[in-house]
Amino acid sequence: MKEKIKDYLKNFNILDYWLLAFGVLSITISSIIVKSSALATICSILGVFYVLLWVKRYNIGLIFCLAYLSLYIWQSVIYKNWGEVIQSSFSIITALILICLWLFNKKEKKAKLISQTKKITWPEWIIVAVVTIGFAVGYYFLLKHLNTPSLYFATANLTILTIALYFMVRKNFLMFVLFILSNILQVFIWLRPVFQGESFGIENLPIVFSFITFFLSNIRGVIEWRKKVVESKKNQCDKKFTGEQKCDELENKLENFD
Repeated sequence: MKEKIKDYLKNFNILDYWLLAFGVLSITISSIIVKSSALATICSILGVFYVLLWVKRYNIGLIFCLAYLSLYIWQSVIYKNWGEVIQSSFSIITALILICLWLFNKKEKKAKLISQTKKITWPEWIIVAVVTIGFAVGYYFLLKHLNTPSLYFATANLTILTIALYFMVRKNFLMFVLFILSNILQVFIWLRPVFQGESFGIENLPIVFSFITFFLSNIRGVIEWRKKVVESKKNQCDKKFTGEQKCDELENKLENFD
């Protein structure tokens, strides 16, 4: 068990530990100050671990994802943030699909890191754009019917996260970009009661800090993912070059032999 934990932590660097410390400490301290519920506190801390593991592309992050989303749905139902309930339900389904792919794919199961998929084509982009517009319209009227607070923010966030889930399944780094936009919207969604001077809402401050941690972590995720893509392409080029060089050397030897 200790060896497995070490395997997961060996790719963590100082910045990862700083993000982890910031998330856990800010959530814990704020929960004590504003007297948040145990549900909000535990949910937020689980979320920090989930996001950090997912940014590092560890499949084990999906397990934390399920635990976090289950509690987050409960918290969202209490405050009638139906957009968050819907998107979290979709996220659970997506996480379950990815876990099944992980468990039943031998290559994926052996790998500690999530593999990357092929690039998204132009026809696929067009389909994604059309589907996004359709979801936005449908979500708006659905959330309006449910009397969802922060209707416009909730609609935009739900639409963004629905498309982000697609990129999550495709294991494309653009999911981090969409998650960053979502984190900003979610901060406004949970702070709305405070902005409007209502007596409740401040107790959700730990959740706000969790989304701030998500925001910082996802920015890092974009940078790291792109670096790995560049390194992967460079390695492929190096291997190709080495192979061509060996062919040239073999041809020269054959010519000399003749």
